[in-house]
Amino acid sequence: MAKKQNTDICKFYDVGIIDAATLRGKVDETLWLLTQGTQVIPVKVEDLLYLYSETTILRRRILSFPEYGKSRMDSIINTLKMYEPSDIRSYQHVIFLIQTSKEHIVSVSELCKLQDITIMFGSTAEIHWGIGIDEELNDMMSFMLVCSKK
Repeated sequence: MAKKQNTDICKFYDVGIIDAATLRGKVDETLWLLTQGTQVIPVKVEDLLYLYSETTILRRRILSFPEYGKSRMDSIINTLKMYEPSDIRSYQHVIFLIQTSKEHIVSVSELCKLQDITIMFGSTAEIHWGIGIDEELNDMMSFMLVCSKK
């Protein structure tokens, strides 16, 4: 499954500068996180294999925390904006995975707010997304973002 890296040193924002073998392990872990479990709208592994040839990958997982008068997606957007890298528009391949419990599924109004996130990347970014179920989340929402510059 793993493909040859085009460089020996790669940047994976979760862990800083790492070697290519460690990056392959991180990409394997990321693919598993994005595709495991029950998925209502799946993220397809074949849409993610390009990550093995990337040299710069940003990965974030954000959990919504209840804020008075704000939706779970508002909480995620606020957190993402706080930690947004200054070069976010340079990321051209973007993957989102939204997870909720079955009892507290993602609402249409929350999905509409995804546009606030997509515009952060610019109009030329290729975006894939999926929706999954994680019963441990209860009334919270998980948002995983994986993006690369290639």
